Amino acid sequence: MIGINKQVDGSLRDFGVNYNEIMLTQSGGIDYEQIEQEISSDTKMVMIQRSKGYANRPSFSISDTEEMIQFVKNINENIIVFVDNCYGEFVERQEPTNVGADLIAGSLIKNPGAGIVKTGGYLVGRKDLIERSANYLVAPGLGKETGASYIACKRCSKVYS
Repeated sequence: MIGINKQVDGSLRDFGVNYNEIMLTQSGGIDYEQIEQEISSDTKMVMIQRSKGYANRPSFSISDTEEMIQFVKNINENIIVFVDNCYGEFVERQEPTNVGADLIAGSLIKNPGAGIVKTGGYLVGRKDLIERSANYLVAPGLGKETGASYIACKRCSKVYS
């Protein structure tokens, strides 16, 4: 939970995370000018919502996603690009990590059907980000060593259970 409108215990806002959303242009395109204006030296992560979800817009293709990632990385190569890939799995030959995303998350109980991932959700990406995520989601120092899910590392091709 982000905690956009109010302070909620346990929300990202509660942990000091600031959030800003950049809307699409009137024609449904990416507002690159606004993105460039909003990125500052304090920006640590940019998140891309690949699926249209309940919005009235097309989902972003891998080529769209790659263009957005490269745009952000050209501004600051150290910014983590996270892609919410839910509903984007298996619709193209490549996934966002193939085109520069540092971390992606999604659900493998929607498109392909239940049972592929025990907990339904997954994280894939850079080893350091997977480990940080595991520690945050479970407990510092325990991370991927506990819990019911599997975590795969793209860089080392190892599956953690």
